[in-house]
Amino acid sequence: MDDDAEFLEVLEFNLPKAWNVQTFTSPVACLRHLLEEPVRWEADYRAQQKIIELWHSEEMPLIPQVLQYWASNHARYQLTKVCVSAYLMPAMDGMEMLSKLGDWPGQRVLLTGSNSDNVAMTAFNEDLIDRFISKKDPALTAQLLAAVGSLLHKPNERFHQIWSATLSAEQTALLQSPSIAEDLRAFAEKKWVEWVVIGEPFGILGLDRAGNASWLG
Repeated sequence: MDDDAEFLEVLEFNLPKAWNVQTFTSPVACLRHLLEEPVRWEADYRAQQKIIELWHSEEMPLIPQVLQYWASNHARYQLTKVCVSAYLMPAMDGMEMLSKLGDWPGQRVLLTGSNSDNVAMTAFNEDLIDRFISKKDPALTAQLLAAVGSLLHKPNERFHQIWSATLSAEQTALLQSPSIAEDLRAFAEKKWVEWVVIGEPFGILGLDRAGNASWLG
């Protein structure tokens, strides 16, 4: 989100085509859009929680349920995972806009101007934003691609807790081994756009950009 429409157009052109990008030139419009999302995030959370409940209570296998969820819940792709906002804008600055998001569960990135890096550093240290990038950085596009790409793969804490409930203590300990965790993360990020670790059977179920599912067990 930036009030410079030309800057947004150039930036969007350089973003991966697979990303579902929506741009705003008005912080008020962007804020209104994002504040409509929490109810849909909650519905998605309940849909995933229902899978675990059926697995527990009725012994319904996890894999068919996950595949059905992926096939029938396309609205999840419309949920904003990362909000990128410029700092200097009319009406309200980016920091104020991001601070008004309340319980919106996505990640927040602030694009700072030449005189706003100190403000962004304070906001970052106070957990008001997840990343900040200087608009004056010659490698702005590369920095933004790396930051957003990383945040897109960062698990939502509530969803992570849902699926962690399918894992045994031994499986959890194995996945927490730094070398194993890094290797699995690198493999998953390269192969899939969406994936989930489950405990029964133990492995990773993933979905690639073409919508094909595969299993690593």
